[in-house]
Amino acid sequence: MSKKSNLLFTLDLLILSILKEKDCYGYELIKIISQETQELIIPKMGTLYPVLYNLLENNYISSYEIYIKTKPRIYYHIEEKGYKYLDLLIQDFDNMINTLTHLIHKENKNEQD
Repeated sequence: MSKKSNLLFTLDLLILSILKEKDCYGYELIKIISQETQELIIPKMGTLYPVLYNLLENNYISSYEIYIKTKPRIYYHIEEKGYKYLDLLIQDFDNMINTLTHLIHKENKNEQD
């Protein structure tokens, strides 16, 4: 099991899920997360970049530069180790959803009809 969190999901999970589909730069990740969650989740730059730096430090992702006109844009790419970490995060997420669904929707056994 991956690290414990008091949140239902982590930004790691969202970022790696997006990078699994395509390489992205930071602002693009924010746009995709915002759009895909119908603006339920809108990460701030100050929140996103520490997560990206942590993923880089742990070799879950790598980065490379592409110059747009004269300005460099840093793209992020998921690595093999990142795919394995993503699988763990998805397992944790699925377990949490199943546990919460069971808790929320279970019938009260002490209740009499």
